[in-house]
Amino acid sequence: MRLALSLALLFSVSILAAPTPPPAPTNKLLMMHRLYYLPFTLNFTQGSNTNEIIPTIALTGKVPTNEEFTSLNKTWEGIREEWAKNSLVLNTNVGINQSSRISGHLASHHIALDRGPFDSLSVGEQIQIKNLLQGTPEIVTKTFTQVRFLKSFLNDFDSNRNVLFVVGPSWCQSSRTYRMLVESYLKKLPLTDLTVHSIVIEDPKNQVFESPLMSTLFPNSGNYSHNTVPRFLFLENNPEKPVLFEEGEALSQLLDRYFGRYRGFFDSQVAFLSPRMRGLSGGWTNR
Repeated sequence: MRLALSLALLFSVSILAAPTPPPAPTNKLLMMHRLYYLPFTLNFTQGSNTNEIIPTIALTGKVPTNEEFTSLNKTWEGIREEWAKNSLVLNTNVGINQSSRISGHLASHHIALDRGPFDSLSVGEQIQIKNLLQGTPEIVTKTFTQVRFLKSFLNDFDSNRNVLFVVGPSWCQSSRTYRMLVESYLKKLPLTDLTVHSIVIEDPKNQVFESPLMSTLFPNSGNYSHNTVPRFLFLENNPEKPVLFEEGEALSQLLDRYFGRYRGFFDSQVAFLSPRMRGLSGGWTNR
């Protein structure tokens, strides 16, 4: 059965990997800003290079002043601290090379740096996979291995759903932050066909960027705008024809399909983002 599924997956991947002109990488840092500040109606655009991200107030089109941005970040920090205290993905202890299905829409995995893509298979199944891939183009082999690795983390809760993977090393505070944010958005917003998987890579010696593990999960380094963690993958988990989006494009898919429509749900807590209304006395009020 597993071999039959592997053959179907290889066929779909061979179609997926057909040569196409590579598009310019979607700016991952830009998308991370949009995701990070989702609760506020700020627009973010790229400046003169991929590392220059410019915020503007959606209501006015103006760049927020230092005082305004500092005030917003102070408010946002307080909210995030409360979310972190209640975060299941941050506060659920998961052993190395173990997984925890926290809910139908949320899972956490903790893996060793030397985890291989086929470790969950028997020796016989690994031999079949090796024979299956023999003679295939390199791009097909890499894509098949990448998708097969990701599918090893999934179970029936993820069937025919879209899946976001947030991948980062154990030492990375930014990875912790984005795992917590995505979980909190998932719990707060009315989403039904999305699941989120946190993958924490145990990396005590800061070797993750040179590891075979990372190159297996993210084999297309030339297509990424930034070589940073956390990293993101968005999988359309169709058994017959899976489609995988990486890094900036993964975040773009997440925002366009799910989170973007709910932007600004904390605007009322930031004075310069709240539209003023004319009061009955003729003056202006934020109430």
